[in-house]
This record gives sequence, C-alpha cells and structure tokens, in this order.
Amino acid sequence: MQQVVLTSVDLSKRSPNVKALGNARVKVES
Repeated sequence: MQQVVLTSVDLSKRSPNVKALGNARVKVES
C-alpha cells in the first residue's frame, strides 16, 4: 500500500488519471 504515502501534489497530479482509469474500468465491466 505504498500509494498511501503519496504527497498531496502526487495525488493532485494522479487524481485525473485515476478518474480516467476508473471510468474506463466501468466501461469495460459494463
């Protein structure tokens, strides 16, 4: 669970990517 150690900057940078991955994952599952 190294992601818990991410800084707020890393989170802000990765947040859009995480959302995109989440949306893509939902599309694939549905």
